[in-house]
Amino acid sequence: LGEVRDLLTGYYELLDKMESYRKTNNLLDLGCSNGLFLDCAKQRGWNVYGTEYAQESIDFCAKKNIRVFKSDQLPDDFYKTSFDIVTSFEVIEHINNPNEDMAIVNKVLRKGGAFYFTTPNFNALSRRLLKEKWNVIDYPEHLSYYTPSTIHYLLKQNGYKKDFLITTGISFTRFSQSVNTQAVSENVPVNDEELRNKIEHNPILSILKSSANFILNLFKIGDSLKGFYVKQ
Repeated sequence: LGEVRDLLTGYYELLDKMESYRKTNNLLDLGCSNGLFLDCAKQRGWNVYGTEYAQESIDFCAKKNIRVFKSDQLPDDFYKTSFDIVTSFEVIEHINNPNEDMAIVNKVLRKGGAFYFTTPNFNALSRRLLKEKWNVIDYPEHLSYYTPSTIHYLLKQNGYKKDFLITTGISFTRFSQSVNTQAVSENVPVNDEELRNKIEHNPILSILKSSANFILNLFKIGDSLKGFYVKQ
């Protein structure tokens, strides 16, 4: 429940940022999974759409009256819709040719609309420390890896201007599971939620967390890349 709460808080903050881009009122989430973000956007009055490969996710979203298209079977009418916002949460690392995804974004996102994404940061401090044990390197689940400079280059080459690009956080769960595979196989309860709760209720730890995130972003070595780019 705590993890979902944190996700929702992040989604609401992100949707606040997206308000200034609302013109057509259309929002698309690529690889929308169970539609949690789209559900939040729908509550804010957006016309929401998604794409997904997993049929069970498409069916689940349909029960919530969220229209989701099969990722590899997009109809011609789909490309006629003009979107203010296109999002991609932890998706582009699963795609072998990122320009294929960008081609979809370019076709449907209006000029002046915004593209938001998250993806693992290959320059992460945890990757440097863990090296070959870093469990983000997970073929064939993950096919492409990005640094701040390579993701910026991809978007700039496709006609986008940066609003912001940050790197945040260290996942202690991932770090623990990378160095201790037994913890994964035996389902040892190692998770970031317990640590997050402790930090929230401790002012000193909260200050330390903010300072750590500042440093991680300053040197571009946080675990996660998060970017907001505007189509020119």
